[in-house]
Amino acid sequence: MDLIKKNIHMNRDKCKSSMSLTLDNDINVPDKKPDISYIIREQGEIKMEEAKVSGGKALLSGSLYVNILYVTNDFGEKLEHMSGKIDFNEVVSMPDVCDGDNVYVKTELEDITTRLINSRKISVNAILKMNVSADELFDEQAAVAVVSENLVVTRETTNTITELALCKKDTFRIKEEVSVAGGRDSIREILYQEVFLYETELRMLDNRLSLKGEMGIYILYYGAEGDRINSYETTVNFDGVTDCNGCDETMIPEVHIAINTKDIQVKADEDGEDRVLDIEVVLGLDMKVYREEEITFIADMYCLDGKLTPIYSETMFDNLVVRNNSKARINDVIKIEENKAPILQMSGITATPKIDMQTIKDDGIELEGVIEVDMLYFAEDDKGIIAGYKGMIPFTHFVEARGIEKDCVFDIVPQVSQINETVINQKEVDFKIGVSFDTIVFNKVKCNIITDYKIEDFDREDRKASIIGYIVKDGDTLWDVAKKFYVTKEKIMEINELESENIKQGDKLLICK
Repeated sequence: MDLIKKNIHMNRDKCKSSMSLTLDNDINVPDKKPDISYIIREQGEIKMEEAKVSGGKALLSGSLYVNILYVTNDFGEKLEHMSGKIDFNEVVSMPDVCDGDNVYVKTELEDITTRLINSRKISVNAILKMNVSADELFDEQAAVAVVSENLVVTRETTNTITELALCKKDTFRIKEEVSVAGGRDSIREILYQEVFLYETELRMLDNRLSLKGEMGIYILYYGAEGDRINSYETTVNFDGVTDCNGCDETMIPEVHIAINTKDIQVKADEDGEDRVLDIEVVLGLDMKVYREEEITFIADMYCLDGKLTPIYSETMFDNLVVRNNSKARINDVIKIEENKAPILQMSGITATPKIDMQTIKDDGIELEGVIEVDMLYFAEDDKGIIAGYKGMIPFTHFVEARGIEKDCVFDIVPQVSQINETVINQKEVDFKIGVSFDTIVFNKVKCNIITDYKIEDFDREDRKASIIGYIVKDGDTLWDVAKKFYVTKEKIMEINELESENIKQGDKLLICK
């Protein structure tokens, strides 16, 4: 007798941990940079360099890269920029993990503030949020059919399983050139730059994943002549594919996208003027691709000419509940503090949505959070013409997820899709920000699958009687009775002239073994 088995490839969460890491370090102004008079804006980026498992612990190492836009009084009041790096190493206890397990780290810069110690040294205080998870890939083999010379009776059940088809990390390179229009100054020196992603569209193809989206570009720069400060902001569309061998268009992608590296260089145009921005960005892709499949398992089996005992294994299958991308339009006014320079004209804006609370409700998930708005603007005061301000816009949003239950596992990735601002007056700006919430929800289905069996000859007790009367007990099914006496359901129905398999407590059945 042989069991025909189906191999099911799955991903199993082993351990999760969340922590906040506070960095409080000083960075020095590079020797080639002038002294700092005051700081306009600080920008932080977290780069994870290594995450590995050893002895039930996750060893994390990385760096916080800090970019500073500041004003110097050397040779007159001018804008300058500098960069610094703060390394960190952290150990997270994860007792269930083993050497070789995959470790994933999602980082978020919760807050960063800078303080001028002196004209050559800056104090940086930052709070990093880290969500660390470890999982393992494994295969489960479940019996789906039997090939036997014995008279074997099987009962089958059908489940919808969400199987992991692909799990890998990859990169996606974007290389574009953008020309600054002739009506603007050409570029002598870039003082400050930002690259950020708007909403990205993902679509599975045969053996490939299609990525389509929009990238925001912002620079502050000195013009070719004099010390006039200019700003330039544009968007770059990107469209391409990355390899996903073995996948097809029916599958479901779950991809976390981050900017790994970014570089903007200035090139001369056809007229010899430095107006061309050579942009190169590398996106990091943390990819999982799922396949939904209906699988018919053998739920139970017995033998008419021997004692067959199935051997079960309890396992958990993922079942996709919902995959959607809901959108919200968040509207609010940010008021600049009185001690800040008044607004003459907006220059550059970034918006970062952060979810603080996620609560499962009936048929959905309720979100609460804030959008951190970081803006640069041209100002009229006695300190300079560029100023910066950070504000927060609170939001609530309900993600519809029909069928969600309290023990479901879900992942929500918020992403800004659009920013529109209107300056009301010198101290108030009205923001309309579009945010998408990319959501995937799984239900964990517990299932007993048959992985093996044991078969023996009948003993004397089993052969003792050939005709038996049986009174149905509470909870009995026709399958239970047939299995108990090594006969088929059809035989019981024929002898007892039953029109259906429905039986109830107290029914009297005649069994012919």
